[in-house]
Formats: sequence, C-alpha cells, structure tokens
Amino acid sequence: MREIKFRGRTPSGKWVYGDLHIRSCNPHIHSDLFTKTIIDSDTVGQFIGLRDKNGKEIYFGDIVRNKYGDTGKVVWFPDCSIRIDWGGGDIHFIDLDLELEVVGNIYDNPELLESL
Repeated sequence: MREIKFRGRTPSGKWVYGDLHIRSCNPHIHSDLFTKTIIDSDTVGQFIGLRDKNGKEIYFGDIVRNKYGDTGKVVWFPDCSIRIDWGGGDIHFIDLDLELEVVGNIYDNPELLESL
C-alpha cells in the first residue's frame, strides 16, 4: 500500500513531513501524534509514492533531472495522474527508466526552472 504523507514549509523556512491538517484556521502537519507544526499551505506537496535513483522521496513540487540532464517539475494533472513538466508544453508520465534524481523544489530552488 502507498504511504500517504505530505510536506510543508514552516514560516521560518524549515520543511516538516507527516499528516496534513488543512481544514483548520492554521494549516499544520503532524509529524507524530504529539507534534503539530504550522505550515504555509502554498508549499504543501504530497509524497507520490516513488523514490529517486538515490532513494530520496519524490513530492509534488519537486524538481527532478533525468539521466540525459533534462530538468522538470513533478506536477499533479487534472486526470489524477502524476506527471513531469519538462517545459515548452512537454509533459509526460513519470518514467522510472529515466533514472530521476531530485535536485530541488519549486519553492527553494525556482532558479532551476529557468531552463524550462
């Protein structure tokens, strides 16, 4: 079964991971039963259930690079699929044969998207 988990950035810029609670006045993530951390809801990304070639978890909003050196961002598509936006209208399903590597995310590393 796929692990359901989210990440979000705190107002101080730290990333936290766990269960998302967004229907309250203050969106927050529970990293365990007793730890509740307020997050910026604009930075929330869900774990897609896959890891990159180095074993790092992949989340929506991550920026990935394939074995050919192409850079793209992980996006949620309206048909409920997970895809990579390679830029220029080139959007594909995730192909693990491309040996993806997470190189950043759209919040901390927007400069990596300049090539898209």
